[in-house]
Amino acid sequence: MRARRAAGEALSHVAIRAGRGTLAASMAGQGQLVVFLHGAVCDRRMWWAPLGALSARYRVIAYDRRGFGESSPAGPAHAHVKDLDAILEALDADSAILVASGEGCRIAIDHAAAHPRRVDGLVLVSPVTGGLPPETSPQGALQRLVDEMELARRAGDMAWLNRLMTRAFLDGPAQAEGRVEGNTRVLFQDMVAMALRRSNGLQDMAAPDRYRRFAGISQPAAFVCGAFDFPHAIARAREMAALGRRSHFSLMKGVAQMPGLEAPARFNNLLKRLIRSVQDEG
Repeated sequence: MRARRAAGEALSHVAIRAGRGTLAASMAGQGQLVVFLHGAVCDRRMWWAPLGALSARYRVIAYDRRGFGESSPAGPAHAHVKDLDAILEALDADSAILVASGEGCRIAIDHAAAHPRRVDGLVLVSPVTGGLPPETSPQGALQRLVDEMELARRAGDMAWLNRLMTRAFLDGPAQAEGRVEGNTRVLFQDMVAMALRRSNGLQDMAAPDRYRRFAGISQPAAFVCGAFDFPHAIARAREMAALGRRSHFSLMKGVAQMPGLEAPARFNNLLKRLIRSVQDEG
């Protein structure tokens, strides 16, 4: 692991060896380890605010998953769970609390199922999972937005796709385009652009669905969704939270799928409470 600290920054930016590649990560603090996993259209920059807010009490690290940000590309035989193992081993950590967003929740669930003693608890933000019975999907105008994103993807028009993704995931699919402005929008669109330019590292994301896998884990878990997210996604998160003996669900008003970017102070306060509750139940 090679570390470098930029002048005036609280975070250490490190390169962690994982197999034949490296994972770019940012870390700070001491104490219980909390690992942050980003979603499919972002990178570790989505967690800047939580890292700063939690580093006074916890040892925190966020990394670019393979194929994203500054990390190595993903190969055909690559597995995200092994990369998470590499993070824990590099930090000489026996276990960690996992905070994940979107597609990152799949990795968190997989790791909790495969290595129950190495995961102390889960905080799953707007989780993307498959297999929830009965399967739900967007309806009406929301489905048309999803269809338009697929059309942009097939056409190879990355600028169009970026704009649509920003509306769907940052503004909220039923909200006015441009609802979230300023630096937050600029950062989100830059993360999306980078994710679209690179191999997105999702080769092993089509593994057996995480709905049934989550039902079999015993660790405490907290689910968070923004009220402006896709209604079917909120419904799925509620259903998953109902599966666990030690799971609960929180809905943040006035935000969409990226509450940590859109309302960092409010999200950080909620995250602190959820991590404490996971620790107490663990």
